Order: sequence, then structure tokens, then C-alpha cells
Amino acid sequence: MQRLLIGALALALAAAVPAAAENRGHPATHTNHPAAHHHTASHRPATAHRKVRTTTHRAHHGSKKHTVRRTTKKHTAHGTVRHTTKKTVVRHGKKRTVIRETKKGTAAHVTVRFSKQRRAIQATKRFHAGGYRRPGGWYAHHWVIGERLPRPWFGRDYWITDWAIYGLWAPIDGLAWVRVGPDAVLIDPVTGEVIGIEYGIFW
Repeated sequence: MQRLLIGALALALAAAVPAAAENRGHPATHTNHPAAHHHTASHRPATAHRKVRTTTHRAHHGSKKHTVRRTTKKHTAHGTVRHTTKKTVVRHGKKRTVIRETKKGTAAHVTVRFSKQRRAIQATKRFHAGGYRRPGGWYAHHWVIGERLPRPWFGRDYWITDWAIYGLWAPIDGLAWVRVGPDAVLIDPVTGEVIGIEYGIFW
């Protein structure tokens, strides 16, 4: 009887050893493992809008100043557009003054992206492209790089789509040539910023 028990115990140990070796060679995968969850979270797509809110409180000579600044960043194909709204409330006793400021601009990398397109030259050849139909609020102005055209000035009717015919340099994706009086102006259609100019190309 004792020999039978010893034999059965030996068989059980022999069966357990290969199973343990197999488990050591092929670890099980766990979908809820913390490392796997961290990897998934770090690859979430960036949102198109990002809002940042900052609040400051100041007291000075009996008056209280409360400022709330909200910044929204919108990522577009043309770059990042930053829109900042600043609201300041000044209290002096029962008197309450509210000051609102709104500022819209582009991130610095947009300027870097268009840096190779920034040039202002005088045309060596002039072209007759018909009469110029002035937009609303038009006024004569010597435009320079960095200024912003009013939005009615660069509507689709003013775009120069056949820029190669006039010898204008090829705009990179995100820029457009428009006609402003006798000049051809290269702009960012998102902001109206003047990127390049060829003066006196039309008559």
C-alpha cells in the first residue's frame, strides 16, 4: 500500500513540473495591466481646442482688482490660432468697473513656417489685368510685410489663382495671392497677414 502511495505521488510531481515550465516560458497577457493602460493614454489624439483659464486677485489702496484671462488655442491646417479674452473687475467701495480686452494672434511657429515666403520686391514687368473693383472701405496704402489686410479685401474675387502667368513665386500650402490695387499681395487667408508683396505688377 505504501509503495502505491509513493508511486502515485511521484507521477503527480512529474506532471506538475512540465506545466510549471510551460507557464514560465509563455507569460499570460493582461489587458488591465497598468503599463498597457499608460501606453494607451499617452497616445490619445490632441484636441482641436484648448482652453486655459487664469485668475488673479489684487488689493491696492482700498480697491480690489479681479482679473480672469481665458486663452483658446485652435489647431488648423494653417497653424495655431490663439484667442485671448481678458476680463478685469475693479471694485472701489460700491463702485464696480468692468474692463474687457480681446486679443487674437497666431502662434510663433506659424511665422517660422512662412519665413521663406517673406519677401517684398518691385515688379520688373507689368501686366494689364483689367480694372480693379475696390472693396468696401478701400483706401490707398503702401502695404508691408506683417500688416493685416481687412477681410473684405481678400475675398475669393480678389484671389490670383493663375499666379504663374504673372511670374509670382509659388505660394506654399496655406497661403494665397490676392490683388490689391496695382500690387500682388501674398497673405495667410486665416488671419489676413501679409507674407509677401510684389509692388506695381498691375496697371
